[in-house]
Amino acid sequence: MLMRTLCLSLLLLLPLTSITKAADKLTGCFVIWPPYTQLIDDKPYGITVDIMHEAAKRSNYDLTLSSLPWNRCLKNVQRGDIDFAMEAVERPGFIHGKHPSALYIEAFWHRASEDYGRYKYVGLLTDKRLALMQGYKYSDEILDAGFKVIDWVQSEDSAAQLIVNDRLDLVYADVVVMQHVITKEGYELVPLLPVHNVQPLYPTFNVSLVEKRDRIDNALGQMHADGSIDQIYKKHTGLSFSDFVEISQNSSLGKITN
Repeated sequence: MLMRTLCLSLLLLLPLTSITKAADKLTGCFVIWPPYTQLIDDKPYGITVDIMHEAAKRSNYDLTLSSLPWNRCLKNVQRGDIDFAMEAVERPGFIHGKHPSALYIEAFWHRASEDYGRYKYVGLLTDKRLALMQGYKYSDEILDAGFKVIDWVQSEDSAAQLIVNDRLDLVYADVVVMQHVITKEGYELVPLLPVHNVQPLYPTFNVSLVEKRDRIDNALGQMHADGSIDQIYKKHTGLSFSDFVEISQNSSLGKITN
C-alpha cells in the first residue's frame, strides 16, 4: 500500500508533458515547386508546407518533410519508406482523402493592356507567341495546336518578363504560381478566362496507411472550414484558397487583383 501511494505521488509531481501522449511520426516528400514547396536555407518552405505542418499538428503527428525528385518520391511512398507525397493528382496505387491541399489551375496569361476576349478553344490563340516551361509535360492539344511560336523558358518568372517586354504574347501556367510571381514582381498580367484546366491535388499516401490518411484528411477538412487554409494561401500569394476556387469556377471573373 505504501509503495502504491509513493508511486502515485511521484506521478503527480511529473510535468504534464511527460505523461502526454507523444506525437506519432509522419513523413512526406515533395518536389521543388514554388510557391507550394521549396527549400529556403535547406528548410522546407511554402504554401503546402505550412498547410501540412498545421494539419500534422492538429492530428498529433510529428512531421518530417524531404525534397526529392518526383518519381523517386512516389516510389518511396509505394515502397513504404515515406508515408505520403505532397501535391499529387489522383493515381492508381495510392490513396488520398476528400479535402485537397491545392488546386492545379492551368490558364493562358497575357498582358493586362490587351483584350483577348473570353477563352473558347486553343485554336483561336495560335497566331500568338506562347511560352511553355522546360521540364513540364503538356497535352497534345497545346503542343500540336500550331502556335506561331513556342518558346521553352526556365520559369514562370522568365515567361512573365518576356510577355511584359512584348517578346512573347502568352504563357500557359498554373494560376497560383503566376499569381505569386505577379504579386512579387508587380507584373501587369491577367489570365484568360475561363481557365483551361483544373485538377485537385492531395497529400497522397501509401495504400496501407488508411488511418494516417484519414487523420490528416480530417484536419484538412477542419482547416478548410475555419479559414486556416485561406489565410495560408493569402500569406504567400495575396489571394485566398477560396479566391482560387472562385477563379476556377466563376467564368465571369475578368481579372485577378491583389
